[in-house]
Amino acid sequence: MCNRGFTLLETLFMCSILTFMYAFFVFKRPVSSTSLIPIVYQIKEILLQEQLTAIHQKETRNIEISENRIETSDKSLFFPAGIWADVHSITYFPNGNINQAKSVCFYNTKTKLCLVLQLGSGQIAIR
Repeated sequence: MCNRGFTLLETLFMCSILTFMYAFFVFKRPVSSTSLIPIVYQIKEILLQEQLTAIHQKETRNIEISENRIETSDKSLFFPAGIWADVHSITYFPNGNINQAKSVCFYNTKTKLCLVLQLGSGQIAIR
């Protein structure tokens, strides 16, 4: 009779090697920096809310973006550690337009995302 299969001991040995490799390569991930995507979407929502407030209340609204926070007349949001931004000042006029077209860029250690503000309509795109 010819034995052409693994013995129980060989099977256990292979399972232990595969488990070790799986644990070493799958669970050992580099420490990721804070993700920019949710922060940039949150800032986009703040800017759109300020634009709608300017239109609805027929008043000029100013937004200040510093390296570590965004500040409106109503609130201030600090960015998480590891995220910073270019310094900008944005003004929404009562008709919803902005004072000048610009790109506001946000960074972490690996990624750069920009909010592109369009001059005529005040629309915002993420690039």
